[in-house]
Amino acid sequence: MSIQLTKNFRSHEFRCRCGCGQVFMDVRFMVLLQKMRENYGKPINPTSGWRCIKHNSDVGGAKNSFHMQGQACDMAYNYADELYRLIEAALDAGLNGIVLYKNKKQIHVDNRNVEMMLIK
Repeated sequence: MSIQLTKNFRSHEFRCRCGCGQVFMDVRFMVLLQKMRENYGKPINPTSGWRCIKHNSDVGGAKNSFHMQGQACDMAYNYADELYRLIEAALDAGLNGIVLYKNKKQIHVDNRNVEMMLIK
């Protein structure tokens, strides 16, 4: 079963990818993510939302990952101009925790008090 979380996002998009079926997204974060989606102007497809403790450990996530608090979302992009537009949409929505993965075409957004980081 999938529940409508915002106008453009449903709960199944944020379920833990390990197969446990858990999903606990923070309402305040989802409001900001919806604003990001509206600013971006086209669908955003989450590659990682909620993570259970085991899955977060298995993927090498931070010990206190925002994913385990339901306050983070990773998404894929294909081209540099998409990345730029995603960053701009996130910042304009108030999602100022942005992580760029050096060897993956993915961006991470959350609402921490850091503007940008680059992860190897």
